[in-house]
Amino acid sequence: MAHDAHKAEVDALAGELERVWDKAAAKAPHTPGPWHVLRNDVVDARSCHIASAQFNPAGRANSTEQMPANARLIAAAPDLLAALQKIATGGHWLGECIRTAQAAIAKAEGRD
Repeated sequence: MAHDAHKAEVDALAGELERVWDKAAAKAPHTPGPWHVLRNDVVDARSCHIASAQFNPAGRANSTEQMPANARLIAAAPDLLAALQKIATGGHWLGECIRTAQAAIAKAEGRD
């Protein structure tokens, strides 16, 4: 019985923490994620253009190896930010923080 009450309390706290994270994400000054790779470009959930990985800051074309890797890293930015925010604000939820960070890293590396 005590275990059920504790689990309910933990679930309620987890739900509240998730609502706080969602509210913070809604206030973000950048285009909300998730972002996805479309060829060598990065688009949002509505397929609106976010960035291109075709050219470097000097205006030269990136290599064929760099383009998709750069696009994946850019597309993972909202996930990486969310993972860091969870770690910074919810260190006692370490298991969830680690899973979020691992998922963001996998996305950046093209393993999602």
